[in-house]
Amino acid sequence: MKKLLALLLACTTLTCAFASCGDEDDDKDEKTTKSSAADEEESEEESEEESEDDEEETEEETEEETEEETEEETEEETTKSKKKDDDDEDNTEAADFDFGDPVSVAEDDLLGKWELYAVDEEDGLFIGEYMGAPLGSIMNMEFSDDETFIFRSFDEDSLDGTWSVSGKTITLTTDSGDEDDAVYYNGTYLVMDTGDEMMAFVKVDEFTEFDYDAWMEEIMSQNE
Repeated sequence: MKKLLALLLACTTLTCAFASCGDEDDDKDEKTTKSSAADEEESEEESEEESEDDEEETEEETEEETEEETEEETEEETTKSKKKDDDDEDNTEAADFDFGDPVSVAEDDLLGKWELYAVDEEDGLFIGEYMGAPLGSIMNMEFSDDETFIFRSFDEDSLDGTWSVSGKTITLTTDSGDEDDAVYYNGTYLVMDTGDEMMAFVKVDEFTEFDYDAWMEEIMSQNE
């Protein structure tokens, strides 16, 4: 009987011990579970905060890049637009220019100073200037009331002679005796048709002045 009681007591003790261990393990598991859940929750919160921060930074960077790209595109479009406007203006002026046909000319129409305004040659139509040099200073003519004329160009000696008009015809006779009627009046310009090129001269009060030495030096330096 005593042995049986002792055995029962021992079993009870072991059972209690196991139960106690089990409770402790359950407590530990519960604590571990709670701790893990808290850690996970904290980690999720941190991840969400980091994600929000990353999203905010990404949005700010995207906005900055978009603003920069927009500014660059606007500047580029403005530059292109300005260039296009300038080109359109030049093309319009060139497209609208007409050398016209001969009309009747009087002596008073011819008298005075005329300088080159437009040239139509193999390289194209030039109005106002050529390679930075004003056309008016490249070539000019002057007709005096004593029926003499002088033709000047920046790179050649002047040419002198006499002139006469009849109807639509202007005849120029050089001092060497050569006659030329390739010049005509179209109502606005004196036009010279050399066959290879067309030149239009406009009447001015004073001839255009230009420093050809400096211009030539600049042209030469660009070609070196």
